[in-house]
Amino acid sequence: MAASWTVLPAEGALLEEVAAIEAATFGPSAWGRGDVLAAPGAPGALCLCVLDRGQRVAGYLFATLVADDLHINTLAVRPDCRRRGVAEALALALLERGRAAGAALCSLEVRASNRGAVALYRKLGFAAAGRRPRFYRAPDEDALILNLRLESDGRSAAEDAGTGN
Repeated sequence: MAASWTVLPAEGALLEEVAAIEAATFGPSAWGRGDVLAAPGAPGALCLCVLDRGQRVAGYLFATLVADDLHINTLAVRPDCRRRGVAEALALALLERGRAAGAALCSLEVRASNRGAVALYRKLGFAAAGRRPRFYRAPDEDALILNLRLESDGRSAAEDAGTGN
């Protein structure tokens, strides 16, 4: 990781910046502004963000925890902040919070062509669990389903195998 990032709750005025990044990143398949603004109030919501030096949102991650299942719903990083460890910091902070809340599994979908994201998730210990045909639109594309089993002692299966962070 090139920089040390502070992860904090995505809430209040920060959500307007999150909505703008969401729209710019995902285009027609982006969450709507109203969905972004409402996300932190949803049951089981874990909404996180990282600020850059100018106190602007550099990236964000929205997830949901239901029982012991943690699901990453959306994660994006501003183009000028990519490849600087923002997504990794967000994912690690989420996994830590999820473990503390009793999550046993973290899952997500990712565009099959998103090599950078797939590489990051594999680095964190996620493994392929399946494929959702034509899950994404504009352009139509399959999603890879990735899962990470979280161990009860606070470590991931990857960490137990000596491959995690």
